[in-house]
Amino acid sequence: MSDLKNLRKLLKKLNSPEIIDGEEFDRGFDFVIEESDGRIELYDRNENYHYSYAEEIYYLMCEAAEEFGFDPPKSMEDKIHDEIEKAVKKDLGKSAWIEWEDNIRMSIWRS
Repeated sequence: MSDLKNLRKLLKKLNSPEIIDGEEFDRGFDFVIEESDGRIELYDRNENYHYSYAEEIYYLMCEAAEEFGFDPPKSMEDKIHDEIEKAVKKDLGKSAWIEWEDNIRMSIWRS
């Protein structure tokens, strides 16, 4: 079992509701880590976070902008992926990386 304390802390945050202006909003995530035979996999059991997450959020934002009359975002970065990668590197070293196995599952690797 790997000591992935930074990743586990991040996933706990992502799985918890987000508080905005005193109101609680469910993020809809249920991230889990599975480890077996030295392999580490990460995925959202709810399948809300996936390979095309940032792209889908971007298109939703563009639709909302059109409907409500504000400027659409120029692009949408996948900040969750960036946060996960940063936590993995903190836990396993700079040579660690994450890779999409399919649309839902990510594998965590290190050289």
